[in-house]
Amino acid sequence: MFKTLLLYSILVSNTFAVNINPILIADKVNGTLELYNPKTNQQIVITAALYGKTKSDKYDEAVYDGKKRKNNVTPAGYYTVRQAFSNHYNRPMLIFITGEKRIMTIHPVYLGSKVQKRQERLDSITAVDNRITGGCINVPAAFYYKHLDKLPNGTILHIKHEIELI
Repeated sequence: MFKTLLLYSILVSNTFAVNINPILIADKVNGTLELYNPKTNQQIVITAALYGKTKSDKYDEAVYDGKKRKNNVTPAGYYTVRQAFSNHYNRPMLIFITGEKRIMTIHPVYLGSKVQKRQERLDSITAVDNRITGGCINVPAAFYYKHLDKLPNGTILHIKHEIELI
């Protein structure tokens, strides 16, 4: 944890000297999404989150054919998010990757497939079952509308690595 706080302190001092926004920290291993205040070095709020089915840190758009997801990875790294509204899904989203063939977003949990039991996965006490999406990050709708809906464009999203870096 100390290493993480030190990293964010360095990131903040080097990047956000003038305009400091909250930082989103996505932890795929623990199945959480945290809103972090770099001004105070404190967590604002944390929630359960759903991530891509495939355990990996690297997204390869070349294996996505535009019709069927073949990757299902929530890629590790640093991203800037921006607000958008999806007419297709009729919901707000925070976009963090815009690729040639697809986008990846943080959005309220998708409940259109009862067989996937996404809400039940969010409600469970373990992170083992939080791997179900095609790569997007799903959070409880109440959390999204209370904490993420008004985040400023340019907010940093750090998706932690789940595979040990060598």
